[in-house]
Amino acid sequence: ELRDLPESTALIRALYRDQPGDLSDIKPGSFTVSQPVSITSISNQMVTLNRSIRFGLTPQWRTTLVEVDTEGHHIGLSHLSLRFPPRPYAGHFKEEGLNGVRILGRDNWVSHVHIHNADSGLFVYGQFHRITDLIIDGTRLPHSNNTTGHHGISLLGSDCLVARFNINTRFIHDLTVSRGSVGNVFSEGRAVDLAIDHHRYAPYENLFTQIHAGSGTRIWKSGGGKGRGAYTASGATFWNIDSTKPFAL
Repeated sequence: ELRDLPESTALIRALYRDQPGDLSDIKPGSFTVSQPVSITSISNQMVTLNRSIRFGLTPQWRTTLVEVDTEGHHIGLSHLSLRFPPRPYAGHFKEEGLNGVRILGRDNWVSHVHIHNADSGLFVYGQFHRITDLIIDGTRLPHSNNTTGHHGISLLGSDCLVARFNINTRFIHDLTVSRGSVGNVFSEGRAVDLAIDHHRYAPYENLFTQIHAGSGTRIWKSGGGKGRGAYTASGATFWNIDSTKPFAL
């Protein structure tokens, strides 16, 4: 885990490559970022890890090794349909809590799951999760902004994979990365009119690849409170994204 020194925002600024935007809502010394690793050897004061660190290590912030919580791992959810009542969508921050799945821990998986009429579909925290063959759709009446829910898939952990997904409705935010979103991959997905939401607070090095964005009218529509940095930190990568009509970069 890396943490800014008290009264410092050097770490988050480094992730933004010194183009952080407005950080007025982020308290100095409060920002942290982490990466799961295994220790392969310890010799005197030399610690060898099983993978390279994504972040530079400097005296400007505190670096510590913290034992990962071993609870909640290797748990799977498969071949299941979650169906909510077809009540009209109440709108932003007025949701009733008709939410699909929340994933914590590490090395868990969701496969061949169908979520219908949800306020939000999937919230993913932790590390090394795999979400595959996910369908999210709905027949509920949309809100006046033409959306039927808040968040489709929120990937708020690190080193996770979402592959072969189909969002067959319009959420305010279809795909979301935000605080703690590091090194994730969205691949082989489809949506009606995809919104790739970079929700501020330094999402870092996330990949979006082989995705059909549907109509393509709002691909870069992002949210998050002002004062929490620019929409994304560095390393956001987009590859092989298509849509029915051309969209501006």
